[in-house]
Amino acid sequence: MSIQDAGQVSDIVPELKRIRDRVPVRLDVDPLPVIPHFEKLALIILDRPPTRQGELVRNVLLEILPELTELDRKALRAEFGLDSDIRFLRSVERRTRAADVYGYSLSHFRQRGLEERLLTQIAAAIVDLARSRLAAGPQMLNGKAGILDQDMPTDSPKRQGSAHQSPSRSDPVPRQLPTTIGDFVGRDDAITQLDRMLGRDTNPASRAVIISAIDGTAGAGKTTLAVHWAHRVRERFPDGDLFINLRGYDFSAPVTAAEALDYFLRALGVSPKKIPDGVDEKAGLFRTLLHDKRMLVVLDNAATPDQVRPLLPASANCLVLVTSRSRLSGLTTTHSARRITLDLLSELESVELLREMTARNGPDDEIQFMEMSRLCSYLPLALRIAGERAVTHPRRSLASLVAELEDETGRLDELSLDDESTAVRSVFSWSYKSLKDTDARMFRLLGVQAGADITMPAAAALAGLPPHAARASLASLVRDHLVEEGEAGRYGFHDLLRSYAKERAEQQEEPAELRSGVERLATWYLHAAESANRMIMPQRQSFPLHPLEEPAEVPVFADYARAMAWCESERSNLTRVVVQADEHGLHVPAWQLAVVLRGFFNIRKHWTDWTTTHEVALTAARAAGDPYGEGRVLNGLGTVCKQLGRFEEAVAFHQEALMNRVAIGDTVGQASALDSLGNAQRETGCFDLAIESYRKSLDLRREISDRHGQAWCLNNLGEAYQSLGEHAHAIGYLTDALLLRREVQDHWGEGRTLHNLGVSHSKSAQVQQGMEYLAQALAIRRGLEDRWGIACTLHQLAQTQLDLGHVEAARTAWAEALTLFNELNDPQADEVREALMGVRAPWSGH
Repeated sequence: MSIQDAGQVSDIVPELKRIRDRVPVRLDVDPLPVIPHFEKLALIILDRPPTRQGELVRNVLLEILPELTELDRKALRAEFGLDSDIRFLRSVERRTRAADVYGYSLSHFRQRGLEERLLTQIAAAIVDLARSRLAAGPQMLNGKAGILDQDMPTDSPKRQGSAHQSPSRSDPVPRQLPTTIGDFVGRDDAITQLDRMLGRDTNPASRAVIISAIDGTAGAGKTTLAVHWAHRVRERFPDGDLFINLRGYDFSAPVTAAEALDYFLRALGVSPKKIPDGVDEKAGLFRTLLHDKRMLVVLDNAATPDQVRPLLPASANCLVLVTSRSRLSGLTTTHSARRITLDLLSELESVELLREMTARNGPDDEIQFMEMSRLCSYLPLALRIAGERAVTHPRRSLASLVAELEDETGRLDELSLDDESTAVRSVFSWSYKSLKDTDARMFRLLGVQAGADITMPAAAALAGLPPHAARASLASLVRDHLVEEGEAGRYGFHDLLRSYAKERAEQQEEPAELRSGVERLATWYLHAAESANRMIMPQRQSFPLHPLEEPAEVPVFADYARAMAWCESERSNLTRVVVQADEHGLHVPAWQLAVVLRGFFNIRKHWTDWTTTHEVALTAARAAGDPYGEGRVLNGLGTVCKQLGRFEEAVAFHQEALMNRVAIGDTVGQASALDSLGNAQRETGCFDLAIESYRKSLDLRREISDRHGQAWCLNNLGEAYQSLGEHAHAIGYLTDALLLRREVQDHWGEGRTLHNLGVSHSKSAQVQQGMEYLAQALAIRRGLEDRWGIACTLHQLAQTQLDLGHVEAARTAWAEALTLFNELNDPQADEVREALMGVRAPWSGH
């Protein structure tokens, strides 16, 4: 259990003293020195679903064991005359609820050793304590920070090579706040409330993370206020500030908590390859990195409390600002958030804003500003767009601009439900009508693209424009405050403007043109992803892609790292594009994009995206009547099911893929399906069937001179014989596979085959040679950032090190492997955890 699992820390020393007194064992050792671990346990139980609680209890018990000295252990054993049974602790993990821990241990009470009796009773008492705190409500959790990094045992393996360590002091401090506006006016009451909240809650006696929820109608200036005030106080948060637009009210899917955590973790210096997949694990890592730090977090445009909760730090030194159109009552109830509701600006504030923006102070301007304010319903968003029109038309009188706006308002009155929506839509319409035709068309098409944001090259493809024209159009939209330019050249909308752009697109564009825009974008992403895939998986079988229209320019990637980085940055958009393309009947680019992304998903183990895209792709390929595409997708679904441990489903998908390939006479596809089928059969224990499938695949590969495919078949035959314990046979096949891997420069496959050779040599009493192969495999897999492969090789390397008596080296390797498997939610984490527990156990024979 590492510091990453700690949530808000409670001061529970008095309760723990009572726990100590309840333990019916006479001890010379005082449990109080390990109180930090008890604190972690109580708080973790509150912060995790029931299905994780048994595992977490067991892990904390493992942290407690090393705290007892050898003298204490001998004394306890002598007193009771029993040997310890460390395997009991492993069995606890298989229980599904913390409530089971105490009752389950009682059934073993007379057969097990004293350490178990002591620790299970302590654990049971802590479970009770956690439940009572949960029942008492969140106010019971407002404890002071008490878990420090030094509380962890210095030899804890998770401290060695952990991917979850905080960035070093040399890492750049994140400063993500958007630029504040220079003409901010009004909101004095709200600013006073925020100032008071900060002044009161940053008192050292305060125990809770500070959360303020700013709510109000759309366009009321919630984000502007949050950013403006955050800039005023950011110096009080020397460890940095984080900002994200959660897009809670976009017409497309809002940003999920998992996506937001990905973004924050990268900003905090965590490499994408070290970010866990599960949202709970990401949230735990996020809280760890912010522990004892003074950071400001702005969560903009949230839709629900559930979208926000995983993004809340646990540190009492942090401040969180949340903006939303809803009241987020769940946060005020469970997290003691302070609510600030923004009304419309007053007439005086509205006039002041327009005067500041336009720098007009003529004798008649005051009256015109008052009329413009009324037409804008005193909404800041509408006022700013209206003011910008006055700035960009300095020779026109305010009276003429007001008259235009009044005409537009009258036209839209009948279409709107209330004054505020009339004001917003009329101002949008007024500004929109001033755009050049090319810019207006770009605005409309941006409203229908599925991603949360878009880059200039993708926008160019969407609109069918050359890059220079797309860049100019986007710059014009940014200048008119209709589009926002974010970091790294990515463009997005205020959600109201996005809705308006979509409305304009649906009313002014022909359905065929909208579909063509989606097709151009999906096809551009398809070709861009294929460009990346050629660098990531150069040996993969290619196929003719859905044609790309001119003048779209596809990115070319100089190396593997840049290709992977592009895929990571576009991952969310890529998944959404697959779904949107299928929804628009663009079935061919939908299934093709999913298949092209398989190599990236496989290396990074993005199983959720892999499954989502391939399930959509299967429907798309069938709708397109494309049996070749259907076969490719079926094989991909089988592979992801195998990796997720759903072996029977994997066999079924691969068998269906094989029948598909036979029916269409696709020899390459048959060989691939047979190879994948063998992998799934091997996982179900059907080794004879697996070997038969591999041999059939190898024969087909040789018929068509597919050297890359032959290498895979030979490797898989080696793995099959390895599983049967026939290592001499395995080494023969694997040696042949390695020669072919190197011949075709399949580095990813080379890493796997080297790993397998390391395993078989180690099992054949050729340990030193096995170590050499494993070291080569690890170097290649690290170079490719293959997290799963790195973890597998570290796991085997640790076992080999242990066989040689190198306990510390084994412990270090297993610790890193466990971190990676946990991040990937891979079930091999259980096996590694047991192995690691064996080398750390007080009575271990190693």
